[in-house]
Formats: sequence, structure tokens, C-alpha cells
Amino acid sequence: MMEIVERLLGQKPDKDLVDKITTLIMQYPQVKGINSLIIHDYGLGHYVASMHLEGEEENSIILNDIANEISYKLYLEMDCDTTIQIDYLDTNPVMYDLIFQKVEKEIQTFEVGAKIKSLRIVKSGLHTKVSFLVSGSRKLQKKQDQTREVMNQSILSINSKCRVIMKLVIAFLHLER
Repeated sequence: MMEIVERLLGQKPDKDLVDKITTLIMQYPQVKGINSLIIHDYGLGHYVASMHLEGEEENSIILNDIANEISYKLYLEMDCDTTIQIDYLDTNPVMYDLIFQKVEKEIQTFEVGAKIKSLRIVKSGLHTKVSFLVSGSRKLQKKQDQTREVMNQSILSINSKCRVIMKLVIAFLHLER
């Protein structure tokens, strides 16, 4: 009974399963990364997975074919139904550096030693999604709403068509004295 409850509530997926899925996906050179991989184990070897594949916009046609191929292979090899979204990365290094430097500077006004992690800039027809993690302390967590607003305004000052997604990760900060 407890196993059923754990499956319904969600449990950490088996590392071997995640590795197998990741290995299958990353064999395609046009796929630059995977994020938001969610796996549901419904028992008896049946899985449902959703994910975002990252790639470059000029490979859009082949990336759609690759997503279909991955879905089919996961179905055949693992009885896994999949939903795959393709994210087209903005690979402009000037824009990346500009946004990174701006948010890195802003976060220091809230907490010295906080770090920006996993900055991703994803193109969309209507807007550009900028997402990143902030590694900081519980003290920073108490200012999360204020921090999000400042980060949002900071990025919008660079590009008004951006949508900002900031997630805070609580981490022990080693500060040099």
C-alpha cells in the first residue's frame, strides 16, 4: 500500500532510469541539453515522461524529427509515453554576458556571495524567456519577492520582450573573511 501512495505522491526517479533516458537523448548532436525532465512511474514498467530539449533555432526541423524519434524509442525500449517541448536557445554571447553580469551585480545588493546558476535564454515568437537559479541563504529567501521584482526590472531594461523566471535555491555560502 505504501508503495502505491509513494508513486501517487511522487518519488525521486531511479538514477539508472534517468541516466538511460539522458543517454538516449544526448546521442543527438543537435540537442544541446535537457531540462525540466519529469518522470512518473506508474508501476509494472510503465512510465510517463515530460521534458524540454534545448537546441538552436536553425535546427528546428531536425529537432522536431529528433523529438519524435526519442518519443518512439522511449516507447519501444521502456514503455514510456513522452511529451517533449523544444526550447530554442539564444546563443548570442553578447546578450548572455550582458544579462549574466547585470543579474550577478543585482543579486549582490541583496546578499554578498549569492551566485547565479544555470542561466538560460530561450527564444519564443512572442518573447524571450530568461530563467536562472539563485544560490543563496535563508535570509535571501525572505526577500524573494523583492529580489524577483528587481531582477525582472533589471532584465526588462535590457530587453522589454523578456519573461523572467527566477528560482531561489537555499545553499550554504562560504564567504572568505
